[in-house]
Amino acid sequence: MLAPKGKPHCIIALFATLAGLVNFQEAYSNSYPNTAYFSFRNYINESYIARGVVNGMPEWIFTWVWSLVLNIWFIGLLFGVFCTPYMTDNYGRKFSLVLANIVSLIGTILCTAAIAIKMPELLFFGRIVASSSCGVSFITLILFLQVNNK
Repeated sequence: MLAPKGKPHCIIALFATLAGLVNFQEAYSNSYPNTAYFSFRNYINESYIARGVVNGMPEWIFTWVWSLVLNIWFIGLLFGVFCTPYMTDNYGRKFSLVLANIVSLIGTILCTAAIAIKMPELLFFGRIVASSSCGVSFITLILFLQVNNK
């Protein structure tokens, strides 16, 4: 269905699409949260004020929470990288790549929902889900391209 069948322009389009989809989460996770620091601080504080914490989250706690939200990405990514051999050996490269991208989409939906319902814990969980699938996607894409390019 989506096989390029040896046509160079189709191969380039397929690789460009896969590279863009697989690498989007990594680029987003490194650039966007750091530029929106004050927005995230307001978001987290407002969520705690809505739960009954009178003055919101103290600055020192926010610093720890913010560091955790930013850096959990790399822990999830590492987990995904270590899961990749199991997935590719048992389910195949193509299925693992498709599954990882679906799970990444689910993680992104969780992060979006977390912002909408003002629930930072869901944002944290969504980032773990998305980053784990990114770890699988990165390695699986390399394996997929090496085997299918021969």
